[in-house]
Amino acid sequence: MEELYKKAVEEHPVSDEILEKIEKLDNYVIERFRVAFGNRILKQLKIFVPVYVACGGDELEGLDYILATKVFRKFESLNLGLIRDEIKGLIAFLDATFGKDTMKECTAFLKRLQKSY
Repeated sequence: MEELYKKAVEEHPVSDEILEKIEKLDNYVIERFRVAFGNRILKQLKIFVPVYVACGGDELEGLDYILATKVFRKFESLNLGLIRDEIKGLIAFLDATFGKDTMKECTAFLKRLQKSY
């Protein structure tokens, strides 16, 4: 199993373009929500996304899943009343950065958060 993971990471590394976009997203989230991705999540992302692609998935779909489950889940512990209006801007940022309606799981999760308050 470990060899398959290594092979996936070697054959399907996260693209430089996506890594640059992740850095922009991280800066956006830090500035507006005071939440950072952290090195552990970036390390997991650099393993999970290649394995997802090796299994037949798309790089952005894998990224969408890990951001929704690892990064934006942290928003549940924030004061939703204070960040509610910022969530709309974050969804617009995701569309502008990764492509309109590309980050479906992230957008769905953020919209649920927005409605829950």
